[in-house]
Amino acid sequence: MKSLMFALIILIFVSVSSGCSVVGSMVMTKEDQLNHSGQYEELLNELESSAPTQQCQNLLYKNLKLMHRRYKANVYELIKYEFYCAHYRTYALIETGRFDQAETLCEESIKNLQTIVWYANKNSDSTEKVSRKVLSWLKIYQGFIIWFKTGDKEKVLRMIENVQTDTLSKREQIYVWLYQGFFYDKIIGDYSKAMGSFRKVLDASKALGVMDADAKYAYALQAYRRMMLIDIKLGRLEDGKNIMKEYENLADDVLLKTGKSMFGTTEYFRGYLSMMDTNAGMLYSLLRDFKTAETYFKKAWKRIDSIDPQSKHMWDRNAMGSYYVMYGTYFLGLQNRYTEAAEYIDKGINYLTPYYIESIATEIDIESACMNAAEMYYLLGDKKKALDRLEAAIQYADRYHRKVVASQAFTLKGKICFDQGQYNEAASSYSKALELMKNIESTENWKLYYYSGLLAQKTGGIEKALDYYRKSIQEIEKLWSGRFKDVRRQLSFMENRLVVFEPAIDLMVQQTQFSNAVEYMEKAKSRSFYETTSFYRKDSTSELNSTPMTASEIRKFIPKNMVTIEYYVGEKVAIGCLMTRDRIYAKRLDINAKALGKLVTDMRENITNMGDYADPAIKLYQKIVSPFESRMQDFERICIIPHGVLNYLPFQALVTIPPQKGKEIVTEVSLQRDIQVVARKPHKVFFKAQTGFLIEHYGILYAPSATILKMVHKKNRSHKNRLFAVGSPPQTEQEGIGEIPKLEFAEAEVKDVGRLFSDKLVLFDTQATETVVKDNMQHYDLILFSTHAKMMRTDPFRSFILFDKDSQNDGRLTVSELKHVSLNADLVALSACESGLMAGHKGFSGQSLANLADEKFPPGDDIFGFQRALLQAGASSVISTLWSVADESTRELMVRFFNEFQEQKKIDKVMALRNAQMYLIQEKPEWAHPFFWAPFCVSGDWM
Repeated sequence: MKSLMFALIILIFVSVSSGCSVVGSMVMTKEDQLNHSGQYEELLNELESSAPTQQCQNLLYKNLKLMHRRYKANVYELIKYEFYCAHYRTYALIETGRFDQAETLCEESIKNLQTIVWYANKNSDSTEKVSRKVLSWLKIYQGFIIWFKTGDKEKVLRMIENVQTDTLSKREQIYVWLYQGFFYDKIIGDYSKAMGSFRKVLDASKALGVMDADAKYAYALQAYRRMMLIDIKLGRLEDGKNIMKEYENLADDVLLKTGKSMFGTTEYFRGYLSMMDTNAGMLYSLLRDFKTAETYFKKAWKRIDSIDPQSKHMWDRNAMGSYYVMYGTYFLGLQNRYTEAAEYIDKGINYLTPYYIESIATEIDIESACMNAAEMYYLLGDKKKALDRLEAAIQYADRYHRKVVASQAFTLKGKICFDQGQYNEAASSYSKALELMKNIESTENWKLYYYSGLLAQKTGGIEKALDYYRKSIQEIEKLWSGRFKDVRRQLSFMENRLVVFEPAIDLMVQQTQFSNAVEYMEKAKSRSFYETTSFYRKDSTSELNSTPMTASEIRKFIPKNMVTIEYYVGEKVAIGCLMTRDRIYAKRLDINAKALGKLVTDMRENITNMGDYADPAIKLYQKIVSPFESRMQDFERICIIPHGVLNYLPFQALVTIPPQKGKEIVTEVSLQRDIQVVARKPHKVFFKAQTGFLIEHYGILYAPSATILKMVHKKNRSHKNRLFAVGSPPQTEQEGIGEIPKLEFAEAEVKDVGRLFSDKLVLFDTQATETVVKDNMQHYDLILFSTHAKMMRTDPFRSFILFDKDSQNDGRLTVSELKHVSLNADLVALSACESGLMAGHKGFSGQSLANLADEKFPPGDDIFGFQRALLQAGASSVISTLWSVADESTRELMVRFFNEFQEQKKIDKVMALRNAQMYLIQEKPEWAHPFFWAPFCVSGDWM
């Protein structure tokens, strides 16, 4: 009888665990039911009513004395005491906040269990295994008790790490590693150790057999969920996506499917299964892939919707609370739907119960949910509700000693005080946040330093402000690690953090720290571009690296006959920095982004409509180039490194002096190489001839950054012998566009250019297929595409150059497709409309570029189009256009350019293009208007 009772109790122990663990049988004891449903007061009452009698307890103490004397003891009564008093009771006391009682019980039980283990080991008693298991649990609970009572991280860390797992079964080891992972993650903030613990849980769960199918699934699910959340915390979104894929692949395992089925049928864990889908929805929302995010949130909702909203079960409420908070925060909040987001988060908070250990073990804790709600109300401008939620977040974070959340709450509280002019209160909040975040890693640390910098700058602490800005940027650079395979999503995640560069650069210029200013401009522009280039992929061991150049390195690299002007256009200020081999000079420009956008728009509109562009052209020259004029006079070339709206400005058409208008000229604009305007037939226009353009004085080069300029210059092999030229395809129909005519002058262009080369491949008409282009473009030194192009305003990654379609390709070579191309070309010339236009990953707000002043450009100048895509693919330089170009004049200019570049061996691309443009201005009066020649820009290497 005794052996039968012992076996039954062992079965109970194997099937029982606490917190987020799982049951090993669909049959639960009443204690199990109360524990898993989170009814801890009721659990304590149940334990009290069914606790060992005084007679049993007396027997226990008697047996303990016998053990010490090495006499035979009654093992069954000892196990019964462990079950009722050491495990459930301690956990329930912790969750109800009775830490002193829990501590006393835990210490006494650990002492007794150590005696039992010692005795059982001496007598080869199988009770040792059960005792060691419960002993390991109690030591973990003891660590949590000390944490909640004192917040002594070092002491608790020693206790948690000293829990022995060597003699435990695989399943029991999993339980210990799981809680160690929770502790490292949410309490210590040591994410590396947390990932190690969860990886051990995952590996061990995979080794469980058929008898543990439910546990196999549940523990694997826990590990994957927590690993994904850590990747999200650290900004490693692509790694998080890989974790999700690994989970979905593993979920096809037969045993896991069985375990999931068993697990999901229990009333206690039905909502538990929704949490992985909820987490995936959060992940894809952060990646700005809202379509995929919605798919996962809908999967989660199918389970959530089946739960009674009035359910009192802990995991039901956790699942519902997590869903509402994460859907509101990430899916709605990241789409700027703040009102709905706040409502969802508040609804989720109502489902979350402020437990203790369970609050650490679950994904979304109540303090973080309150923090999320506060951010939504702040964005809505409801400062009162935001402060109310922040106070709740601070109280809960203090209760659990959650320093990261408390710091974030104090940071936002400080920002609200700052916005209201309460600078002393803001300083107090930031000080508390800084103290809390000492030696703790968080993706939000940049914000604390940024806000502290704004406050210091406002109150006169310029050096202190700069120090905070530098620290903020250092935190940002920790995230800027090239982990994102999809550039669009990387920039989506990073862009809001880059606002800190504007005040940092502006202060450096004000303090005449010109070298520092240009280095921070480079930091903002260079790194994300570099890390997606084929140079990095091909040659990661070379001297090229992803670190932006220093000011000294830039000066040494700049050619003697070139001056470089690098711009930074922020929301409030615009800055220009002139660099030569001998000097660096920077200046805040006398124009803001809004006014700059208006002038650029006016100049572009007037040029493309063949109107009088002189007024905005001369104003722009005076505002952004003239301040550097006295330092430019001894140079032949200017390298322009634009930023923001300046990427749309043809600097070559800026007017340097009040123009002297000549005679009126009548000309005909031929068919244009833009799909948008193919219906516009050749037509006559009138304009006044004039001079005074910047191109008359300098050859002009463009580059994304000085770092990229050096990179592409190193790539240049100075080969210009082999030509690949592709002319317009035949008249064709394109879905969503209609009939597209053939460009007769484009065909003539590639034929004329082809005559300059002996080693060439020239294609046009039906030969000009996208498939042939993709198959051949990597083999040539010089590439010329003379065809139609379309810049997709709202999605620049879908912009395309048009070729003929065939069975393999649709005829549209898109920006996205170029990421799969590896080029060796020294030059790619895009003799097509708008091939140099770019946009941020979100595109423009509409189809028109008629109001660039209202467009929001990414702070880091992370904009995309063919020009940068080709440089990233390996081209040394690219010629592209800033608007729709006329077919006939474009042929004349491109043939002239290639003739200059190929025949005059000593001339570089910059001067060859300038000479071709000057030829149209001086020798072709009918094409002297900048509409015909000014859209052409050479970017990248100048040689």
